[in-house]
Amino acid sequence: PLEAEDRQILRLIALGVPTWRIAADLRRGDKVVEKYRANLMRRLNLSSAAAVARYAVSCNLLTREEVDQLVSAE
Repeated sequence: PLEAEDRQILRLIALGVPTWRIAADLRRGDKVVEKYRANLMRRLNLSSAAAVARYAVSCNLLTREEVDQLVSAE
């Protein structure tokens, strides 16, 4: 089971928010968030931001509208 912070960070990763921005939003150091992100992705066996996005969608961490915005932005 994912903790609230896990879900929050996965959601931000899936939305394409850079690590430095996640760190700033959470008022933590870049390296702390980088390590947290890497450990979380390893724990969930996710190897890329795209895999995180798919996982976030499957867990309903992103709305269909957010996914559509991400796709149209590319």
